[in-house]
Amino acid sequence: MSVVLPFRGLRLDQEKGGPIASFLAPPYDVVSQQERDRIVAASDHNIFSLELPSGSEGHPGAASLLDRWLREGILSFDDSPCLYPYDIEFEVKGKGFRRRGFVAAVKIEPWENRVIRPHELTFSRVTSDRLSLLEHTRTQFSQIFLLYRGNPVPRQVMEAAGWEQLCEVADQSGNTHLFGRLVSREMQREICCSFSGIPLYIADGHHRYTTALEYRNIQVQRHGDPPTMPYLYQMAYLVDADDPGLVVLPTHRIVSIGSTAEKERMAEKAASLFRVTEIQGPRVKAAAAAEEEVAGTGSMALGVVCGWKEGGEIWRLRPEARQEFLDSALPPQLAGLDVSMFDRVVMKEVLGLDADEAEAQGRVAFDPDAREAAASLDKDQVLFVMRPTPAHQVLDVADAGLTMPHKSTFFYPKILTGLVMNSVDPERPVELLEC
Repeated sequence: MSVVLPFRGLRLDQEKGGPIASFLAPPYDVVSQQERDRIVAASDHNIFSLELPSGSEGHPGAASLLDRWLREGILSFDDSPCLYPYDIEFEVKGKGFRRRGFVAAVKIEPWENRVIRPHELTFSRVTSDRLSLLEHTRTQFSQIFLLYRGNPVPRQVMEAAGWEQLCEVADQSGNTHLFGRLVSREMQREICCSFSGIPLYIADGHHRYTTALEYRNIQVQRHGDPPTMPYLYQMAYLVDADDPGLVVLPTHRIVSIGSTAEKERMAEKAASLFRVTEIQGPRVKAAAAAEEEVAGTGSMALGVVCGWKEGGEIWRLRPEARQEFLDSALPPQLAGLDVSMFDRVVMKEVLGLDADEAEAQGRVAFDPDAREAAASLDKDQVLFVMRPTPAHQVLDVADAGLTMPHKSTFFYPKILTGLVMNSVDPERPVELLEC
């Protein structure tokens, strides 16, 4: 089913390009233009100069800069195909974790083949810009994040291999990223062949994958699809869904409620559908208390903090309302999600809003940090504190061929951009592995 291969990664030469820390960046889709400009200005060589080019030169300018950095040896290819072990050490609420994974080239498959399984919808306005950049540079600058389950082999092999560490670097949140390479052909084969018959699930990177699929289709029309063509593959970071370091944080909702009538409707409808209990104290403390409270409950519940008053509330869906929601037309994989309950019950019934329309109108924002969200609330906003969506629910939704509501998951920490890149130039063929 899945085809996973080592590849000759393109990496920074730190003797010529400076320290790796100044070259790396967060994923492009989590930074503002101002943050992008700050990161690029801080270094002569930063990945965003290639992945997020700005100014009049745009994507052709990124391609020219890439060619220059290759000529100058600032970037260079590994001598042989590698798998790239990539671990992240981090803390969440004082508890330490280590997420273990590796970077490889994964064969791109059409959605209908069900080999690569999504859980989100994508938007063409995003993929068109990324496709243009890929056509100009012929390089994948960042990985997609894939999950798999039922395959302990990669972890076992990497733990026994003693792979070569290439760098250790801290991100802006203080998480430690350990990146290396595995060059043993025998161990590469053992890892890659273990994916035969196993589907892969997109955790992060739906738009990157969609872009890669569109680019693949264009190139197949031009050059055909022999299995050694690099544009048939997407660079990916793969993690076992059962890895103890796989952490999914909640994505909280901030909804703008402008009128007094809307606020009164919210209180009235909430009391009819939820058991409401109050939380005393300032808004930030109330948000933190709500997050702890709802995380420990097995019933559909959420915290509520209003910008027009102090304190907060816990809303627990009443049994009769819960049963009515579960009996709705939603497939069971979606009906079991708190985010689905939020869209169907809170947005539609309590607030009288359509979730998609409200987001398109700018009335809904998202934040994984409940305290920061509570601190920045204005008087016409309400923060809904959500529970995290477990990884197994994400995979179950994908297995059913369904998609989740927007911003249902926040896999933490985000992987860094620039540790390794992948050329999809037809003149750089892929070396295959036989299983």
